[in-house]
Amino acid sequence: MSDTLSKYKWRAIIGGTIAVISYMYFFAGSKQDPVERKVQELSYYKPRFDDSISLEKKLLLMGLIDEQRHSSNEINDYLLFVYEEHGKDIHRPWGQYWAANKFESYCTKLVHDANPEGTLDKSAVVDCIYELSRSAFPGHGDAIFSLYHKMQMYNNWLRQNSQDEEWNEKSPRDRARAIWDKRYELLGVEATEEIFAQRLTMHKTADALDSALDASGSTIEQKIDTLKKGLSSAFGDDRATSILSNEKYYLTNRFLQSPDVQRDLSRLDNDERVEALAEIRRNLGFSEEEIARLAKRDAQIDQEWRKGLEYMKKIEEYKKTYKSGELQAKIQEARKKYFGASRAIEIESEERRGVYRYKSTRTYGL
Repeated sequence: MSDTLSKYKWRAIIGGTIAVISYMYFFAGSKQDPVERKVQELSYYKPRFDDSISLEKKLLLMGLIDEQRHSSNEINDYLLFVYEEHGKDIHRPWGQYWAANKFESYCTKLVHDANPEGTLDKSAVVDCIYELSRSAFPGHGDAIFSLYHKMQMYNNWLRQNSQDEEWNEKSPRDRARAIWDKRYELLGVEATEEIFAQRLTMHKTADALDSALDASGSTIEQKIDTLKKGLSSAFGDDRATSILSNEKYYLTNRFLQSPDVQRDLSRLDNDERVEALAEIRRNLGFSEEEIARLAKRDAQIDQEWRKGLEYMKKIEEYKKTYKSGELQAKIQEARKKYFGASRAIEIESEERRGVYRYKSTRTYGL
């Protein structure tokens, strides 16, 4: 491939069209948008051109290129670029998905360049993707295009639901489960779990965590045990251990945000709570060094809260003794005493907005 048509150039081209694609496919138009209409036709899609016609000629007939601005070499170089990037994985849904994305980016650019004022039917993008897929990967072109079709159906479903009031009233957990059900329904198990592999890991992790936290009446220790068993069931023991290590901050923060866990922690005395937090973190993948560092941070927060509660108590005493300007002067003096000059300014700013942080419910370990 020539220097001017290097991988870097193609990556720049693709990156530069992301905004255009987002507009065209996700935000532009109504239900009668030509792209959406074309997507509905994909299930019985028939090629517009005979296979004896060259790809360059097909693109010329579509009005996407002209002989003055484009050459067969440029088109072939682009196909070679995609082949080099994804050829080794093209038999897998993962490779087909990314090849379709590359073709979508390139075809969108061609449509935009050929019709900067948007006069060409945007469904030409779909025809272009079909022809590029079959030309670059003759044995897999139909599979690439079929996956592209299914992804468009999924994206349309997701966009329509996001505008539905009933959908938005669902809990995040219910929406997540509905989304995964639709992915499996439209794409199948293999494609879904390859294309959305990272999201699937987080979904299964969140699901195991939610199940553990939903266990009514269970202790902190029992919730952690349920979480570990849930992760092992979803991923196997080895990978569950890895996830605990890699996602320890996410898991611990979510765990500690549980009202049940906070209620249990609030019932302990200080020494018991320090040990309970250490045990939670130890079980969720933190090293002893990290546990010690976080315990030091907790101690600093505890000290701040003690000062804050003393400060709030002092304010209530002043309100019984002083009025108006004298009261405000005393409160300002108390702020500096308990928090220092710099923090006092911050606390005063919050209070002017009606925010009294030490009146809120205390959370532990966060």
